[in-house]
Amino acid sequence: MATPTKFDRQGVLDVAADLADEHGLANLTLAMLASEVGMRSQSLYAHVDGIEGLRDGLALRGQAMLADRLRDAVMAKTGPDALRSVVRALADFAGTHPGLYEASLRSPHDSPELREANERTVAPLTAVLESFGLDGDDLTHHYRVIWSSVHGFVTLRHAGLLSWEASPDESFELLVEMFVGEMQRYADAAPGAPT
Repeated sequence: MATPTKFDRQGVLDVAADLADEHGLANLTLAMLASEVGMRSQSLYAHVDGIEGLRDGLALRGQAMLADRLRDAVMAKTGPDALRSVVRALADFAGTHPGLYEASLRSPHDSPELREANERTVAPLTAVLESFGLDGDDLTHHYRVIWSSVHGFVTLRHAGLLSWEASPDESFELLVEMFVGEMQRYADAAPGAPT
């Protein structure tokens, strides 16, 4: 057991986030966390409400970090450059923080905090898609296709399943350019687009 240290809620979540990234969210237990911070499992309840409370805390942490990364990625960019940047930022976060990224994939249910965090997380990509003229169901469909494609790619890569000789980085850039091409076609076909 680690040497006992005074931890507050944020400190406990910092350690939990590192453990989730290193060992996987599914393998993160209160016992593991307690051992790492040098306290008994029961003492963690002063900081988190059990394993579900810990996962809620990690979801909020992951969504806040991801929202900041995505917002920063699109700052002062427009059109294809903004789309490339936000998609790469999403993949980079998921690849760099796999456990925290997985924790961020939590439905808000009836949690106003998680709902607000989720809205901040989806805002940058939503704004980029709107800049190409998407709205309503078209925006929803394109958002889902991009997000689920990136999620699938980084998940497969993390699992070591993109093992053919061709570079996964090049495959990912092909995926990004497919998104850009689709958005350009959509924008070019919109009413009032230059001909």
